[in-house]
Amino acid sequence: MDNLHDIKLNINQIAELTGLHRQTVSQRTAGLTPAIGSNSKLKLYSLRDLILTGLTEKMSADVDRLSPVERRAWYQSENERLKFEKDTGELIPANEVALEMGTMAKAVVQTLETLPDILERDCGLQPKDLIRVQQVIDDVRDQMALHIQQAETDTANGDDE
Repeated sequence: MDNLHDIKLNINQIAELTGLHRQTVSQRTAGLTPAIGSNSKLKLYSLRDLILTGLTEKMSADVDRLSPVERRAWYQSENERLKFEKDTGELIPANEVALEMGTMAKAVVQTLETLPDILERDCGLQPKDLIRVQQVIDDVRDQMALHIQQAETDTANGDDE
């Protein structure tokens, strides 16, 4: 086997080896210095430099570490992705979700608030039983409010869970 430090590849060989398009390989190797033995018609890149470039690939999870051009491209792609998801109905604006949640919560709370009266009138529940039903309803209403507040706090803090 050849000494790995001596292996040099041209753009076509790299493209064939990686399965990437030749233009993609050209763009990704643009910042590399061609290896000794290259000329204007045939640029060779050392295997060591290619591996180091791949190991320090710029697509980190931290957008702030990207170069300005890459950061701009990333934000443009994210904006396009969000626009697409909104257009296809996969993404719903937060104000619409809040409006629907409020409407749903009002309907549920209103139904729960009238439940003791219905149970007293239609089922003949005794006052001590009605007090227990009202306590359970109050607990459910308080838990709903707590969960809604927690969801609003998580959304404001950027948690998506």
